Amino acid sequence: MAQAKLKKADGRPLSTHVSRGLREGALLIFSAIALFLIVALLSYSPTDPGWSQVGGQTEVKNLAGRVGAWFADVFYYLFGFLAFLAPIIVAYSGWLIFRGREGTGELDLRTLGIRWAGFFITLASGCGLATLHFTRGDLPLNAGGILGDVIGMS
Repeated sequence: MAQAKLKKADGRPLSTHVSRGLREGALLIFSAIALFLIVALLSYSPTDPGWSQVGGQTEVKNLAGRVGAWFADVFYYLFGFLAFLAPIIVAYSGWLIFRGREGTGELDLRTLGIRWAGFFITLASGCGLATLHFTRGDLPLNAGGILGDVIGMS
């Protein structure tokens, strides 16, 4: 009697259902992170304990808690008003992962890297322009943050 042998599927890609489920999970995780970041930025308070604020203040007014207060403080300090691009690029990256490449459904890391590079060029130029043209408001440093100082004042 002949016995059947199990074949190993070492080099075989994931099935389409598993791949689709993983991409949907990535979209949900990235969307949740983007929502957390936008809540942290919108509920920023200059009196919250954070990177640029030191002292005896222990009460956190940020709706995202202590982590959200630190995130908002650091990103406002580094990028100014353009810190609001961070949740957008996180959500967009989740969408790109979910959508995948046409036909195969695989993630194209080269295209994702080029889009991230374009995002950083946009961020740097926007921070420079914000430093030159806008007032500070409630931000810790200025409208363009440290990056705007470096780009706009050189």
